[in-house]
Amino acid sequence: MKFLTILLLCATVLCHAQWNTNGTTAYYTGGNVAIGRNTTYVDARLHVKAPTVSAWGFMSEASSNSRVIGVGHDGTAGYISVSDTDGGSGFSPLNLRTSNLVRLGIATNGNVGIGTQSPDYLLQVYNTNSPNNPTLAIGKANVNTAGQSTLWFFAGNGTAANGFKIEYNKTATTDRLAFFGGSGTEMLTLKNAGSFVGIGASEPRAKLDLGFGGGPTLVLNPGTTTNVNFTGLYHNDLIMGSWIDNNQANAFMSIGYKASPDRKFHIGTASSETFSSATFVPHFTVSAGGNVGIGTPNPDKTLTVNGIIHTKEVLVDLNVPGPDYVFEKDYDLLPLEALEAYINENKHLPEVPSAKEMEASGLNLKEMNLLLLKKVEELTLHVIELKKENEQQSKEIQKLKRR
Repeated sequence: MKFLTILLLCATVLCHAQWNTNGTTAYYTGGNVAIGRNTTYVDARLHVKAPTVSAWGFMSEASSNSRVIGVGHDGTAGYISVSDTDGGSGFSPLNLRTSNLVRLGIATNGNVGIGTQSPDYLLQVYNTNSPNNPTLAIGKANVNTAGQSTLWFFAGNGTAANGFKIEYNKTATTDRLAFFGGSGTEMLTLKNAGSFVGIGASEPRAKLDLGFGGGPTLVLNPGTTTNVNFTGLYHNDLIMGSWIDNNQANAFMSIGYKASPDRKFHIGTASSETFSSATFVPHFTVSAGGNVGIGTPNPDKTLTVNGIIHTKEVLVDLNVPGPDYVFEKDYDLLPLEALEAYINENKHLPEVPSAKEMEASGLNLKEMNLLLLKKVEELTLHVIELKKENEQQSKEIQKLKRR
């Protein structure tokens, strides 16, 4: 009997020889451990199988209260949960840490924080190392390969038909970020090559390329009835803009330059859509002083036209009286003999500029028309005078014939 007792004691010691203690710590060095089953999965060091669907496979409880964290699987999905063994309301957030810093935090209200354990929104990103520069990356940086990343935005139970999409697409020929509407229409495009931006243009060709969608291409609205809200284009100190007056009765467009007021507004044609290499030909110019040029970039009068004017009618306002004073009794009409002598000497009519003067200075149409009208009126007076002389001579001839 004593031998049998010693044998059983030895067998018990041998069976439990792989469990050891180190102070208050018990440890096992004999291999994998399975709880609730007789083998471990894929050589796992510890494998726990829950006895029922609702039971947790593993549970850890805090030393200061009854709050626990559990790991389990109900046969459909896996769970990690923070709860309270007493069934109270003292739930705790769930934090994932590395280097003793919170990297992912899930608050009790469901908010998720990356870099923070107290997120204020459903998803909040906080850069612990640089709080003022939170970082969120889709895809992997420094990898020069083709690919596509997409981010969708929905409201409530939205669908692709009424949501918005941001898509980054990189291929051998494309490298761009695009914003799409719910109908799949590409609304805004950012193109890496050239740093081009397209609105309604999927392949922008300039710093800002506005595509044509059947309606107004660009509407600038300052959003107020006062003209202090100036809408315009700026380049260095050069400004071209528009505004509406206080009464919303007049629209204005202007051009200005801080350093020099002598700037011009041009409308013309370009030889190419590549603006940096295009040759620009101005056809319409407004100078800083208000002179308008058509066909010339340097208007020297209120309206300067370098070309032919085709019009139905021209109305000229007069600031001087018409030459009707020629018919006044005291008008000093130049006798024909004196007129003939002037013509023989100067080769043009009195007061009329010579051919050389016209070629050098051009013609003032208003002055010339008034001058020509004056000469016609003077010529009319000479004709009337000659008619009177002819009639007098005819009478005298008739008297001579009756003798």
